[in-house]
Amino acid sequence: MKRTGIALALAFAAANLHAAGGLLYVHTARGASEIGFGGAKTAAVAGMSGEAKDAKISGGKGVFAVLSNKTAFLLAEDSELEIGKFEQVAPFKDDLSNESESTTSACEMTLKKGALHVRAPQLRPTSSLKIKTPEAELEAESRGFSVSTNGGKTEVLPVEGALFVKTKNGKTDIVKTGQRAVVCGGKITIDYARVSELEAAKKKIAQCKSAADTTLFKCGEKISAERSVKKSFFGYGQNFD
Repeated sequence: MKRTGIALALAFAAANLHAAGGLLYVHTARGASEIGFGGAKTAAVAGMSGEAKDAKISGGKGVFAVLSNKTAFLLAEDSELEIGKFEQVAPFKDDLSNESESTTSACEMTLKKGALHVRAPQLRPTSSLKIKTPEAELEAESRGFSVSTNGGKTEVLPVEGALFVKTKNGKTDIVKTGQRAVVCGGKITIDYARVSELEAAKKKIAQCKSAADTTLFKCGEKISAERSVKKSFFGYGQNFD
């Protein structure tokens, strides 16, 4: 019944709206970070934006970026990320005070190496957020999580919600808040996360949320983005530098 409802919702959305190439906005860039939009690679600079699809980012000392559905992420130092797909139903309205996704979206990223910290809005039932690594595929039911890949091993740590984990040989499992999953050699091992790991991840994800809270997207004929701050942010800001 739920799948039927989702299918009907998708059909209704397709009939009344259109999927557009969503935007990626660079909120903060540290060190020798690089970004490629449409194949042209350049130094990542705070305030720049471009179509998220096919964007490639090298972390340098770290990059905070926000997608136009208000999914924010921190690509850690010496990490590499590719966004293979990001589509968003348009037009849409953005609100700095809104914690929920404004329209349906579909996002697929590949973490080539390093670490990625993600904070998503409350996604719609018909939306999807998928992360691939060399060892695993993840689908987010979580609003906040960290994932890293190094030396043939992927580690997953949700801090708010759950993640579906699938190995390259088809094995699947679910990792929930407070747990930690390791994918290595086609196997998924789940145990309890250390308190220190969770606290460190929460701090990174809180910074991602602050990046989303200070980025305003506008959807007219084209999607645009700008840095903005809601009044409640003053006195509660994160240090991104």
